Amino acid sequence: MSRRASLCTDASIAYYRDTAGGFVRWAIAQGIEGPTAISGQQVRAYIASVAARGVSDGTVHAHARATKTFLRFLAMEGYRKEAVPVTLPKVAAKRLPVLTPEQVRAVLGACRTARDTALVLLLVDTGLRRAEALSLTWGDVDLESGIVRLRSGKGRKARTVVAGVTCRRGLLRYRWTG
Repeated sequence: MSRRASLCTDASIAYYRDTAGGFVRWAIAQGIEGPTAISGQQVRAYIASVAARGVSDGTVHAHARATKTFLRFLAMEGYRKEAVPVTLPKVAAKRLPVLTPEQVRAVLGACRTARDTALVLLLVDTGLRRAEALSLTWGDVDLESGIVRLRSGKGRKARTVVAGVTCRRGLLRYRWTG
């Protein structure tokens, strides 16, 4: 309920239901009787049980983060005297795949319309997420300066990116022909 009262998105509420809720379900199954009975050792055991499922280290980290948040919430609301300290597990740094110049040329060569070309150029040049690029309107793009305003990115945070000359030319070509 606190996440809903904080006006979290449905996705955030589902995240907490799955992660922090997973800890609560685990604690009940372990016979832990109420918030004051939770110890750091039990939290570590829960995190280890998540890791033992063979999930990614990002998933383990997500469960640990949500559990830490839940335990802090219990302390803030007076259900515990203090939060149980939770040490977050390490997450291996992910390197996103990067296309080589040859691969970009091959993708652009496969484009059949000015729209396809403009979209590929926009994605490659700005690093936008697919959903961000598809949600753009012409009003979000200043073709003169190259500034692209995103109204809804990850976490609904506004941000701007800059499109280069080649990308802007592709967008202009699409706008004139599309």
